[in-house]
Amino acid sequence: MLRRAYFASISYVDSLIGQILDQLSVLNLTSNTVVMFIGDHGWQLGEHGEWCKHTNFELATRTPMMLRVPGLTDSGLRSDALVEFVDIFPTLVEAAGLIVPMICPKDSRMV
Repeated sequence: MLRRAYFASISYVDSLIGQILDQLSVLNLTSNTVVMFIGDHGWQLGEHGEWCKHTNFELATRTPMMLRVPGLTDSGLRSDALVEFVDIFPTLVEAAGLIVPMICPKDSRMV
């Protein structure tokens, strides 16, 4: 029963994402809109006898991350490279064609 409810919530979110993407198409925004989807790591659904998010098993540490940049990812790209979510902001800024802000100095009190 718990797995069924978890999978139902995933299906619901999936349909909402589809609605957003459809609306981008209706508004003719797909050719100039960067879309990113990230998710929290999933629950241990009984794997290794665990039922929550407090393990470091590989299955529990993987998360979905999808990025669509018009003109760059149109034919599809896939990578198994390690990505940290702290890298998302500069990636999105660059994908949008904006200037990436400078990295904060170690001692930001002097700025």
